Amino acid sequence: MKQSTLKPFLSLPSSSESDEESAYAPSPQKSALKLPEMWTRVRSRDTLSHQRITVFDIDNDLDKDKVLKRVREGAVREQGSFLFDPDEWKGRDDELTIKKSELSEDQLRDYARIATEVRQNFMGRAEAGSEESKG
Repeated sequence: MKQSTLKPFLSLPSSSESDEESAYAPSPQKSALKLPEMWTRVRSRDTLSHQRITVFDIDNDLDKDKVLKRVREGAVREQGSFLFDPDEWKGRDDELTIKKSELSEDQLRDYARIATEVRQNFMGRAEAGSEESKG
């Protein structure tokens, strides 16, 4: 069994007369179920057609992934909440209008006050940090 060559698949111009150099034939002593030793990582076909193809050692990548998997399992994260869940709004299109979610004058004024206070707080912190770094 022989894999088709990469150059015709990617529509790459041939750099030599023979396409045999890019052909892949599995080694007879290796098991078909064994992981390949090298791979090109996941790339889109469009990016591959304009670049040289690089192969990477799959064992190194799998080892890194195992470490990351252990780190992810040990990390304690809060699940959080959805700000907008489309499933909750199925069939309720009439409620998703700008008119229904408009803020009143008082609500707009309250948010403007909050935004002004936050901006002043950030500016004060930035000035304090700037003075601290100078002195």
